[in-house]
Amino acid sequence: MTVIAIEDVQELQRKLAKINKLDFQDIEWTSNGVPLVITDEDKEDWRFTGLSNTCFVESNEYGEFISQE
Repeated sequence: MTVIAIEDVQELQRKLAKINKLDFQDIEWTSNGVPLVITDEDKEDWRFTGLSNTCFVESNEYGEFISQE
């Protein structure tokens, strides 16, 4: 049986809420410490999706912005 502390879930919810309160335009997203290159136009497009900042990660939308060098 897996034991999950309610407090752990509540802490995760607080962290996600904090991220979602930020303006998407003001976030520098990174993957493995490398900044993603997201144009202002792409950021503006995301803003109008109606989705939260954390949905950007949950939906794997960020994948197209990871450098393939």
